[in-house]
Amino acid sequence: IQTLTETLNRLQTNHPKLFADISDYVSQAESFRTAGQLEEALQSFDAALELQPENADLWIQKASILGETKRYEDAVTALNKALDLKPDNPDIWYQRGQYLKELKRYDGALSAFNRVVKIRPNDAKVWLNRGLMLERLKRNEDAMDSYEKALEINPDYPEALVNRGAIL
Repeated sequence: IQTLTETLNRLQTNHPKLFADISDYVSQAESFRTAGQLEEALQSFDAALELQPENADLWIQKASILGETKRYEDAVTALNKALDLKPDNPDIWYQRGQYLKELKRYDGALSAFNRVVKIRPNDAKVWLNRGLMLERLKRNEDAMDSYEKALEINPDYPEALVNRGAIL
């Protein structure tokens, strides 16, 4: 048993990845992120995803960091992987819409926000973002309807009031 223990210890020293737990990588990534070391955080999430590629939450966290680094195309790709695993998650669709908006891919962003309003029809922020995309696509009448819906849900929503007023 002592020989086996020594061999395992040597193996662990020489190949620590073989003994790593997913939570170790996630903790490491969060520490790097807190310290502003986003590239290192991404590397930790990549290592975690090697162990659990079917973990949607890891893809979401990776996308968030990619978004922080303004790598929106990569963030959308990561969210697409998360959506393959959780296709009805409105938070993933919402974030995907935000990144597509940053990429000025307004049709795609609108599609994402449309998915969210079907799941969460009483979310004023989603209706506002839907309206913004419609406005960018020069569909002002439809944008007005979205702003009105946002104001129906939250009558004092300043962004919806301003955007509706700009169309009028």
